[in-house]
Amino acid sequence: MDKKEPFIFQIDSPAVLKAFETKNYCIEYNTEEKCDSNLCVIYFSSNEIYYPNTLKSFDYSIIERDKYEWKRNKHPYAGKHIFIRDIRKQWYIGGINSKLDTPLKLTDFLKKETEGFKIYTIGSSAGGFAAILFGSLLKVKRIYAFNSQLNLEVTMQSSSALVDPILFDKVKDNEVKSYFDLSNFITDSVDYYYFQSCYSKMDTDQYNSISSHSKKHLRIIRFKTSNHGFPFLRINLPYILAFDKNSLEDLVGKSFNLIFFSIRLIGFIATIQFLFKALVDRYHKKRIEASLKKK
Repeated sequence: MDKKEPFIFQIDSPAVLKAFETKNYCIEYNTEEKCDSNLCVIYFSSNEIYYPNTLKSFDYSIIERDKYEWKRNKHPYAGKHIFIRDIRKQWYIGGINSKLDTPLKLTDFLKKETEGFKIYTIGSSAGGFAAILFGSLLKVKRIYAFNSQLNLEVTMQSSSALVDPILFDKVKDNEVKSYFDLSNFITDSVDYYYFQSCYSKMDTDQYNSISSHSKKHLRIIRFKTSNHGFPFLRINLPYILAFDKNSLEDLVGKSFNLIFFSIRLIGFIATIQFLFKALVDRYHKKRIEASLKKK
């Protein structure tokens, strides 16, 4: 009798397989007068695109809401927005759909969609990994990466083939394996702004895993927190995305307390109001996640 292979929801679920046949990208345009019609921003969703890995959670986020991260945090001046998601949650190593199922095919697609534009890429965590990888391949103007993974072989040390089967399969392919370490792609022709939680061991381990040559090109901005994902208050994000190069460069190489940083940026009252709202939202989010844990 043949041994039955374990069921891995994010790879084997009929719902995921069906959704993998759809686009898993969304394109929007900004026609406001203040926008830069020559600027295209590509946003890569993280592995939090749905959570936990259950059918109920997947249906809620992907089928019902058609969720793409960053839609509520778009760059305020971009004329074109491209939102991307990896519903199999494998750091885009297996692409985003059945037609764009390799990093090379996805890169070619994005080249066509961004031809003639000035390009920025944006992402956090797994989305940040993709923002750096594809931003480097596309030779974009600017990359915003928030606590992104930088070396997937380090990520795999705390994972397994039952969680990230595509990574554990593709790492055996020498050609595809080159995508795992972003040291192979980081270049001096791109402006990388890398926002890091300096008290998060997972994120500092990622940073320490890349080559010293690559570190020279990452413009690191540190925050004194252990939070993964965004190392600062989310209310600050639109302001950071709107910063010009000089304002961003003024942050590089420094470490900030996230509360004091927010107060300096948006004021004391707005910061306190956001913190209170964030506590309430977190409570409701935990309740929703608990209800979605049922398969």
